[in-house]
Amino acid sequence: MGKVLRIDRDLPWHEVAAAMGEADDAAGCAALRKRFERLKEKLASSARSRGLL
Repeated sequence: MGKVLRIDRDLPWHEVAAAMGEADDAAGCAALRKRFERLKEKLASSARSRGLL
């Protein structure tokens, strides 16, 4: 079974990057954080369009 990342763990971005096999340097962490921000916005937009928010 693969690794599981849990949002309630409040892991630092460098640990999330390492767990996902991404570069855990400053640029890699920033890119991963930006991907997460875009995903959150996409999910929120989808929920709003469906009347869930």
